[in-house]
Amino acid sequence: MKKYEIMFIFPEALKDEALAAALTKAQEEIKRVGGEIENVTQLGKRGFARAMKKKEAGYYVLAVVRLPADQIAPLQAKYRLDEGIFRVQVVEAPASGSSKITVPGEYGERSDRSDRGERDGQP
Repeated sequence: MKKYEIMFIFPEALKDEALAAALTKAQEEIKRVGGEIENVTQLGKRGFARAMKKKEAGYYVLAVVRLPADQIAPLQAKYRLDEGIFRVQVVEAPASGSSKITVPGEYGERSDRSDRGERDGQP
């Protein structure tokens, strides 16, 4: 089994109990396909850089799991059908231990723009 990182984005409209239930359901699906959950980190509510499907923000959760490689596609298909999950991204975890998945800042702020010049043409 390979190690993967799964980033879940749950709808911002979910209340605490509904969010916990949706996360539990997502974890149970991982176990159902023969996976093992190593770590789950709730990253909180984050804004999107631009609206997606008329939504401005969502609750981000990062899970580090071990899964059989042939179960990734069926798992993603199952998550796409689940209305309790807004988006999901699965990537193979790097060996170094640092995450491959980047999480946006609060309300879509970008820290990579500080080295750009002024917009009026000055460097």
